[in-house]
Order: sequence, then structure tokens, then C-alpha cells
Amino acid sequence: MLQLREVRDWILERCPELTGIISIGAIDANQPRYVGVYDTPSATASRLCIGGLANTKWHTRRVVILVHWTTGPVEAEREAYRIYRLFYGLAHETFGSTQVVMADPGGAPVSVGKDTRGICEYSIPIDLTYMESEE
Repeated sequence: MLQLREVRDWILERCPELTGIISIGAIDANQPRYVGVYDTPSATASRLCIGGLANTKWHTRRVVILVHWTTGPVEAEREAYRIYRLFYGLAHETFGSTQVVMADPGGAPVSVGKDTRGICEYSIPIDLTYMESEE
């Protein structure tokens, strides 16, 4: 199963400057820059191949990346697109021990406005199609 930890670590491999300001399931809203990796409130439908579980080799995991980034909308949008582009067109990439077949980050990051402290936030919903490991 693809874990949120694997998604976070994969992002960190490509963006080491996010070390200390990226987490799973929560952000530190007191910080002016933070990235969160979350489960989505509505999971994608499960699928089971004909022949049952033994024949079902790939699955989809929907995650959301929340980019909580400064009071400047231009800078926040720039960072959201930088992270979005990591996933746009992604195919056959290894996330930890999981083979991700493809990623669909949608059409663009979505502005969710500003938090109570005036920090701009963007949401990036991503569907990750992955192969089930043989473990």
C-alpha cells in the first residue's frame, strides 16, 4: 500500500529545501511556509479485478498536498506550481518501496484563500496509481 510517508519522502528527495517544513496529516500554521501531505476526505472507489484479490495488482490512492506559503499570493502560487509540476506527467516512479505507475494532479493547484493569519494556501489533489508490492 502506498503510504503518505512515501509521498512526503519522495517530495523531499526532489525538494530538500522543504526539510523541516513538510509533514503528514498536519501543518504548523504558526510558520509562514509549510507543506502538508493529507488523505482526502473522500477516497477513490476501490476496484477489484475479475478473479479476485490475487489478480488485482494496481490501486489508486488520492492524496492532497496543502501548500501554506507566505502572505504574498504570487510567491504562494509559484511554490504551489513548483510542487504541482513534480507530479504533472509523472509515470513509472518509485516512492519508497512502491512503484507509482502514474499521477494525475488535475488541471492546476487550487487556491483555498488565506488562513486567519493571512498566509496564502493552495491545494493540490493528486490521484496516484500504483502497483501493489509483492510483500
